[in-house]
Amino acid sequence: MIREHCEVKDMFMNYFCKNGYSQTPTLDLITSDRSIKFTNSTIVGWKNNLLAGNVDKNGHVMYQPCLRLRGLNDKLTEESLMEKESNRFLGYFKMLGILGDKNREEAMQEDILGLLLNEYGMPKDRLRVYFSYEMDFLDIIGQELDMRISKDRTVKWNYGVDGLVGEGANFEILQKNGVPRQIGQLVKISHEKDTIGYEFGFGIETFLARKNDDKSYNSWAISQVVPEDLRFKSFLDVYSCLGATYSIPSESITKRSRHEINKIRRTSLDMEEFVGVSPDKTNKIIADFVQLEFGKDVVARVELELGKARETREGNRRRLISFLEKNINKGVDREKIIKDAEMFNNNGLGISKEFRGELYKRF
Repeated sequence: MIREHCEVKDMFMNYFCKNGYSQTPTLDLITSDRSIKFTNSTIVGWKNNLLAGNVDKNGHVMYQPCLRLRGLNDKLTEESLMEKESNRFLGYFKMLGILGDKNREEAMQEDILGLLLNEYGMPKDRLRVYFSYEMDFLDIIGQELDMRISKDRTVKWNYGVDGLVGEGANFEILQKNGVPRQIGQLVKISHEKDTIGYEFGFGIETFLARKNDDKSYNSWAISQVVPEDLRFKSFLDVYSCLGATYSIPSESITKRSRHEINKIRRTSLDMEEFVGVSPDKTNKIIADFVQLEFGKDVVARVELELGKARETREGNRRRLISFLEKNINKGVDREKIIKDAEMFNNNGLGISKEFRGELYKRF
């Protein structure tokens, strides 16, 4: 599957570079952009270009690993174990995108058609483009592909800057069951209601899953290192995001992002106990995933961080037991003890909900 990821990426990058697009360097997962905690799309690398009117006349092309953590708020229930179809995206994914200024409206559409129909060889009769009445920038696409009006299948974007917004038409491909599923978007970008550019892009994993009519999460790299019985959305989401955050050098982690990273690590502890995965198994999954996604050079550092996290967890558990025993012996009110004990989970790592629950029953 990693080979297929590379093929999709290489075909995309080579095609647009050959057509004169300037390659934008990949960003780190944490950048100086204060409107976000983690890099979450290719547009992050282009916001300054757009606002300064500094978009290359031939366009830009970019490959970007991304993190979006909304799905980590999912509750862990028995139903979670059944979510094995990729109807929802995972928080860690790899994105490909192009950007053009307002004068490249038609040229970009011609290039997008060349990519989908010629480079990727996608059957024209399986492609659909969903747009709203307000979208007046799809003339070239409309001459070649099946256009469907559906406001519910279009997307509005906010980019963390006042007045900078986007409206996107969905590109979708028919599956064998006749249901169309999204593979990408073409977005018109506006600032203070004036059109300043266009962006087209997609997540590699989602694109591959829908192109191959694969309803599972097997197109995501994390699935290659997770046993089949654990390939459900919540588990894959938590562990891929966990691995991605461990790959970030500690000196790059900001105070804002540290809070989110700690939350992911606490969630992973709850996941361990929910599905019965040992800490050693977790560490192996994370190390294998990091090697697949980020390379051997990163693995040694990540394994060291995993060891530190394990020591922290064991130390916090010992501290919590000592804290409870000491206060119970002093006759402190039990409710106050439990409230105070929460600081070990909020300020440290390693105290899962199940472990705290067992202790509270015991004391």
